[in-house]
Amino acid sequence: LLFVSVPASTPYRPPPLQRTRPAAVARSHQRCTSTMAEEKKEENGENEVLASLSLDQLGMVNYRCNAPPVNPFEAMEEEEMTPARALLNEVMDSGGWRIDCGLPRTSKYEAKILESLEEMGADSTYVVDAVDEGGFNALHACAVNGYDTLFKAFLTKGGMDARGQAEGLKNFVSSRFENVRGPDVMWMAKRRGHKALLKYIQSLPAVKEDMAELSKELDKQKLLRKKHVANFKKKLEEEERRKKEEEERLRKEELARREKEEKQREFRETIRVYNGDLKEILKKVEAGEWQNWELGREKSLDLLKRAQTDADAEVRRITKLHNLSKVHEVERDMKRPQETLDMMIQVIADYTLLWEMVGRFDEFKSGVQKMNWSDLDGPQLEEDARNMLAKCKKLPKSTKKSEAFKGIDVLCKEFFIAAPLAGQLHSDTMRRRHWDELVATTGKEIDMPFKLVDGETSKFGEGTQLNEDLLVGDILQLDLHKGAVSGIVEEITDKGAKEAKQEVQLGTLSENWSKIEFVMSPYKETDVPILRMGEEDFELLEADLLQLQGMVASRYEFWKVDSTRWQKELNTLADTLTMLAELQRMWSYLEPLFVGSDEVRKELPTAAEQFMEIDQKVRANLKEMWATKNAKQAANKEGLLAELEALQEGQEVCKKALVDFMDGKRRKFARFYFVSEADLLDILSNGSNPKMILRHVDKVFLNTKELVLDDSKPGRPWAKRFIAGVGKESAEFEPNIPLEGKVESYLQEVLKGQKDTLKEHVGRCNARYPTMIEDPTNGAGREKWVVFTGNDQWWPAPRKVEEPNDAAQVILLVAAFFFVNEIETAMDEFQGGKADAMDLQLNKVKHQLEALVKITRTKLTAGERKRAMCMITLDAHSRDMLEKLIREKATYTSHFAWMSQLKQRYVPESKDARIEILNASFIYDYEYLGNGARLVVTPLTDRIYVTATQALHLCMGCAPAGPAGTGKTESTKDLASALGMCCYVINCSPEHDYESMGNIFKGLAASGSWGCFDEFNRLIPEVLSVCSVQFKAVCVGVKGFVLEDESTHVVTVDGDTVSLVPKCGAFITMNPGYLGRSALPEGLKALFRPM
Repeated sequence: LLFVSVPASTPYRPPPLQRTRPAAVARSHQRCTSTMAEEKKEENGENEVLASLSLDQLGMVNYRCNAPPVNPFEAMEEEEMTPARALLNEVMDSGGWRIDCGLPRTSKYEAKILESLEEMGADSTYVVDAVDEGGFNALHACAVNGYDTLFKAFLTKGGMDARGQAEGLKNFVSSRFENVRGPDVMWMAKRRGHKALLKYIQSLPAVKEDMAELSKELDKQKLLRKKHVANFKKKLEEEERRKKEEEERLRKEELARREKEEKQREFRETIRVYNGDLKEILKKVEAGEWQNWELGREKSLDLLKRAQTDADAEVRRITKLHNLSKVHEVERDMKRPQETLDMMIQVIADYTLLWEMVGRFDEFKSGVQKMNWSDLDGPQLEEDARNMLAKCKKLPKSTKKSEAFKGIDVLCKEFFIAAPLAGQLHSDTMRRRHWDELVATTGKEIDMPFKLVDGETSKFGEGTQLNEDLLVGDILQLDLHKGAVSGIVEEITDKGAKEAKQEVQLGTLSENWSKIEFVMSPYKETDVPILRMGEEDFELLEADLLQLQGMVASRYEFWKVDSTRWQKELNTLADTLTMLAELQRMWSYLEPLFVGSDEVRKELPTAAEQFMEIDQKVRANLKEMWATKNAKQAANKEGLLAELEALQEGQEVCKKALVDFMDGKRRKFARFYFVSEADLLDILSNGSNPKMILRHVDKVFLNTKELVLDDSKPGRPWAKRFIAGVGKESAEFEPNIPLEGKVESYLQEVLKGQKDTLKEHVGRCNARYPTMIEDPTNGAGREKWVVFTGNDQWWPAPRKVEEPNDAAQVILLVAAFFFVNEIETAMDEFQGGKADAMDLQLNKVKHQLEALVKITRTKLTAGERKRAMCMITLDAHSRDMLEKLIREKATYTSHFAWMSQLKQRYVPESKDARIEILNASFIYDYEYLGNGARLVVTPLTDRIYVTATQALHLCMGCAPAGPAGTGKTESTKDLASALGMCCYVINCSPEHDYESMGNIFKGLAASGSWGCFDEFNRLIPEVLSVCSVQFKAVCVGVKGFVLEDESTHVVTVDGDTVSLVPKCGAFITMNPGYLGRSALPEGLKALFRPM
């Protein structure tokens, strides 16, 4: 037990060592030097040493007697060698392996170690410091290598404890004895085979004492083991005894079980025989005579009663068997006999239920047949028949293959078929003619539900009286359930119901339309009524016509004559109302023009004379119809509808003449093309009274809200001021415009006057700008020029309106003049050698922008603030653009970055403004724009301007495309504002036809305006195809325009020749990929430059 040898081939991998120290070593550590303190800090080194000791480098597992010395510290690196490890290295270093015939082994440094022990004793560094982290000390090192002399010196002179354990080697102990003692010096000497040293160690008093205590402990463990062995033997004997008793008990139970099973087999045989008897009885029951329908209800129920008595006897018998089965514990075997008996009882009960149902049906049918015909409740009879059939269907499934079930089922179905027919015959819609037809068709003589009595009247008609003695059974003699009869009855009763319904409908029509009258509203406070029918009455008319259509198409002829008459009268009413509405609408449209407008009568005398005749007849007819009041009666007057149609045809001729008249006016003043027909007629009708057309000013001049008139002079008033419709601003005409002549003439003069006024503003503003610049180097004073209000050398007369002298668009235009001039001057200076010319100009622009921002913080009017904000918007773009020029080193006027910008230049000779961009050049059109906001110009906007202007330069349209809300339309409108152009935005829809689109293209060509067709691809493909022809005519005309050749100053669109102003343009915006959008024809695509 004390020596266990492990074969050398067995690998050993002990768990990580626990760091523990003996008490003696712990006490010695209190006297450690600073070297030991430093050693504690080397944690990584400690772990490596513990690992090296655990790898059996001391030969504690693989050993043999007279083993060579070992030294695990000699292979350590220098940085791992702590002082303590160095001392242990000296103790264990033998200087080589040799066998000296059993002589004591010695260390290489034994003399040095003994000298240290002689001088210092227990304080020797070999005692104090030579302690490994796993508890391995110098004494252990001597025991491992068998250094007898050193071992004894460490005990006697160094005072070391022979009982101290090397905890790092604890995993190598194997026997119980070794486990109790642990890895001390005696264990190490024994493992290494140093017998002399082992004998010396065992002779030490302290070791003897420990060995004695260990022996006592082992004796106690041996005694305890004996007790455990004795207890175990006792338990084995007890288990053997219980096992024999259990075997005896099981033997007796097996004998009892075999005896019980024998009795169960005998009883099961009895049950089997009994179940066979029950099955024979069940076969007889299932084949019982009560299944035959001919046997009758009484006999069948008597047989079923006897069978039930026999079944009750079997129930008593099977009850006894159930009790015995419980004794023998075979209750489960009684399941089959019980099921067989239950089936037999169920069959008897099912057929008993069937024959009882036959009895209930006989009683029900007998009661119905004896009922008086006049007391019959048809729906209730049908419901009772349905319930009786439902009960029949709910009879048990086991009876449904029998003849008895088939018999009752046929009776119930026949009565179920006859019941609703009897109810239909009892209906109040059945007249005498229907009963006569029924008897004649079926060929059966029955008592009628009426008697023929002269002078009497009943629901069956005149000369009839109710037959109070008729029974339901008399009617059922018709055999209503038979197919031929039932079809005849259904046809006649349906005919009676439909004819009765038609009779009620005709009565309702007569009652309703005798009360329905026209609704009147007087025409312009005259006695002429404008007639119409109420909304509810019109809906009633549509419903009644639909109803009469069905009545006339009905196959029942009795009321067809009356239905046809009513249908004709109401159709005439509907046609008259439709024609009357169209007639009144057009008459109300034409009457103010041909009767109330002297100008129209002068221009169209023939059409006016024709309309006067139509007017008299229309008034007379309307008054006559209103006098009649009743709508149906008035509309069905002989010849009225034809007369109304003739009047309408005459009005169409008058309207055609009026349309031609309006087209002529449009050709004279092209902006009339963009005014609705109703507004244009109002303008033309009131052309001689300028005040009456002021409400339409904003439709002719898009950004003008109102014209201020001067009535101080005799004759017609003069236009002296125009007020902006966008923002707050107004301006005086220079000079005032006399509103003389025809409306299209003086409106053309007003438009020309606006443009001339703006030209005068540009000239004054351009001259005023240099005088108000306080410092040319930074542009100071420019912000005051933007909102300048007052008198100066260019406007010496006192102003009557306190607002800036010049229009907002003029301020923006003139500021652009000077900006372009200053940029090109700076470029020339830069080319001339002034390196900071562009930077100085940038600083000037920034200073001007800051000054404008500051002025917005002062008290300004709404109009002044708006023009300042617009100026800031454009100055911000100017700053960004100038920074881009500097960044790209675009320092000469022919650089693309500068040429691709809009450049405004003033032409003093003609007071015109010219806008240039790349190779395209445009004359500023001076369309009045009001005081509205301007679009923020981004790099994308600049690119759009380049594309759009190049398209116009090439005499093409432009087609911006992109998702909704990305600024396509707004960019187009802002470019028009930059060029002073009038821009109409047309919201396209599928309702636009080619004629309306043609009028728009005519207006654009004749007025020189721009058109922005928003969502152009919403037009239907047919209209788009025509648009390609219309716009191509305009493009060809613009491309071939020659100023000196007047023949090129016109263009033909849709057969109409209109004047051509080559400044016109067309833009189409589209949302590609959206639902409901059409694809443009290839010919139309070629006319628009995509963007």
